[in-house]
Amino acid sequence: MQRLGRGGYTLMELITTILIIGVLAAFAVPNYIGTVETNKYDDAVGLTNQIGMTNRMFALDHAGSYSTGQFMGANCACAAGTCAGYGAGPFPACALVCCNYLGDQPWSTKPYNFYACDPGTGGGGGGCAGGLVSASQRNGGIAPYSGWGVNMSNAGTMNGTGGAPSPTY
Repeated sequence: MQRLGRGGYTLMELITTILIIGVLAAFAVPNYIGTVETNKYDDAVGLTNQIGMTNRMFALDHAGSYSTGQFMGANCACAAGTCAGYGAGPFPACALVCCNYLGDQPWSTKPYNFYACDPGTGGGGGGCAGGLVSASQRNGGIAPYSGWGVNMSNAGTMNGTGGAPSPTY
C-alpha cells in the first residue's frame, strides 16, 4: 500500500519540541538575568569606589569638608575647573566633578543611584551612614534584584548591602 504524500509533523512531535524549548528557557532565562544583574553590580562597585576615593581626596584638599548628596540628572552640567563657585561649602556631590576629582557620567541612565557621603555625620542621603564616604542603591530592577547596593567605608572597604552578590573583581 502506498502512503499519500502528506508532509508535516505530528501533534506529538510539536508538543515535545515546545516542551523541550520551554524547559531550556526555564533554566536559561534566570541565569541570564542573574548574570546581567551581577555585571551591573560590578559596575556599581567600581563607580562607588571611584566616588569614595575622590570624596576622600576632596576632603583632604578642603579642610575636612566632604561633598554630600546624590548624583542626579544626565550629568553634573558644570564646566571643568569651576570649583571656585562653591566657596567654603557645603559641597554638593557634583562638586567632585566640577572640581576635577571625578569624571562626569550620565548618572540618570545608570541602574544604580550614587551618593557621596560625609563619614562624620552620615549625611548624603540614600545609603549613606556614619563612617561611609560613598554609597549606591539599585534603581528599580526586577525581584529579587531590586534591593542591592554597595557602600565604601572611610577606611576604604567595600560592602554589599541588601543581599548583593559577591563582586567578581
